[in-house]
Amino acid sequence: MRFNVSSIGDYYFCPRKFYLNKKMGFELFENSFEDNISGLLDELKSRDFSSPESKFVLDATKNILSEFGISFEDTSAFSMSFGRMFERDFIGNVLSGRIDELLVIGGRAFPIKFRFSKSTSENIWQSDKMEMLGYAYLLSKNFVVDKTFLFLLDKRRVFPINFNSISETQIENLFLRMIKTMKGNLPRIHANSRKCDSCSIKKECYHLDNL
Repeated sequence: MRFNVSSIGDYYFCPRKFYLNKKMGFELFENSFEDNISGLLDELKSRDFSSPESKFVLDATKNILSEFGISFEDTSAFSMSFGRMFERDFIGNVLSGRIDELLVIGGRAFPIKFRFSKSTSENIWQSDKMEMLGYAYLLSKNFVVDKTFLFLLDKRRVFPINFNSISETQIENLFLRMIKTMKGNLPRIHANSRKCDSCSIKKECYHLDNL
């Protein structure tokens, strides 16, 4: 089976929603900002930092570099790429994902994802954190990774998330549960009804239990 890293966040948020989307083909509509991200990546690949979002990405990247005493103009001290795809084998399954920005400093890799916030909260959801740990895990086979960053474009905020051996085990266990879920039956409706209220397929999901 093949899984995109974004599926980790989906599964952590709601296994039933993950199952309906990945196995039963229910279309989700939460990714309406994906076109905006793709357009931003095109700008960044051409080193066009004129839009408000690309300026934010540039400033946030400079701030990360400054923590290492590196100037953005010192291109020999780091490498930066945008929109690269990576994949990793996991017991016969494939985990893949797009790293919006990959910053490599002195042999350490920092995967960075761009996101428009899903709520009015100033913080990120735990499912977002797990997804970011998934991107760190994706790269950890070929790079030294101990931190990843989530850039919230609309709120102009940067969230650093540490990655270590404990979080690596968390991701592997979560991935095993995802594989088991895909081989099993439809999971129950999530006990947290507030998650259902924000779900784009709530009506279809509840209808299945009435068949």
